[in-house]
Amino acid sequence: MLRFLLCFAFLVLPGTVFAWPATVTNVYDGDTLTVACAGDEECQLFVRLYGVDAPELAQNGGNAARLFLADLVPLKSQVEVLPMALDAHGRVIALLARNGQVVNGRLVREGHAWVEQSCRAMICRAWLRQQKTAQESAKGLWQEKNAQAPWLFDKKEGVLPMAPAQSKKDGAAKDNSLGAKPGAKATPQWLPLDTLP
Repeated sequence: MLRFLLCFAFLVLPGTVFAWPATVTNVYDGDTLTVACAGDEECQLFVRLYGVDAPELAQNGGNAARLFLADLVPLKSQVEVLPMALDAHGRVIALLARNGQVVNGRLVREGHAWVEQSCRAMICRAWLRQQKTAQESAKGLWQEKNAQAPWLFDKKEGVLPMAPAQSKKDGAAKDNSLGAKPGAKATPQWLPLDTLP
């Protein structure tokens, strides 16, 4: 219970920002995952990566972004979460680090995400330079000549599947859907039920 309360401490301590340890329990897409606070499986939080926007799963490059994130932060891997805000869906908006590397920037650098237009932190400037380099090098989503940013994507073109991510290293899908059986669809609390197939 104490660990659960610590996970939410940043919400009630205004002006205090600190990183906390977590364990990855699911990767939903290229910029959203679930973590267990301090390894406590009962404290599950949805985390949206700060400052970056990966393609939607129904978009070209969406599944590649999800698999890339799943390789960067495999299930049960230890990460550091630096909360920046909460979004309207109750997700923690955060910088995510693993082995001393900020995952958010790595997605941009490798061409699996855009820098969000609203990203104003100093780190966003570096990410914009990395995005330009990835684009010029035709990395990841930039292999497509007319790659479309997720905020411009018409979500009516496809339903966003929420199946468990499969790591390239493992070669097989894992049951990382918060208790669902392998192959079952995970239903995150923020996804409106009318968007599911």
